[in-house]
Amino acid sequence: MPRRKDIIRVNDVVKVVTPLFFVRCGYPLDVRTEKERILREEREKLVALLMDMGLKNKCGHRVFEKTMVKIAAEIAYCRVRDQSFGGCERTIHTEELKHLKDKTALVIGIKFCKTGVYQRGVGHTNDLFGYGDSEYDPPCLKKEQTHKILEISMLEATSDPLDPISFDVFESFRKIEAIHTQKHSG
Repeated sequence: MPRRKDIIRVNDVVKVVTPLFFVRCGYPLDVRTEKERILREEREKLVALLMDMGLKNKCGHRVFEKTMVKIAAEIAYCRVRDQSFGGCERTIHTEELKHLKDKTALVIGIKFCKTGVYQRGVGHTNDLFGYGDSEYDPPCLKKEQTHKILEISMLEATSDPLDPISFDVFESFRKIEAIHTQKHSG
């Protein structure tokens, strides 16, 4: 049976049509983003807390920093959880990188993610004492959609390769949803 030519596979070359690059798939609020915000905006409070507890003098700088990051992560988790992760809708979060429009890339990996609306599990029994028939509907995603995420390596220079200040090696590896690309014919 011949393989379909329109399906994007690993080692295919694609062209970026819409430069919306994948950041993450999930609920509106993110623990990592909140942790970074805490470390950026409330760093002085964390330093003061640790200094008040006498930790600065008792441990090295690296241990102090790691401790501060761990505390920020726990605070971030509590804040995000208190806000129910921002809602029950799981979506794809992207960033637009206009300078990568119409660039070509090699597909080096493929992943899938699901979006939809979280539905909590529900259970009940038909008996007053809980011994009769019971029914349970497990948690699930309503309006579920599956998205194909391509891990790509840019084949064209994304900045001036002769200028070492503007050349960004890490920018060459990205993730993008397959619907924002076009398979290169050839």
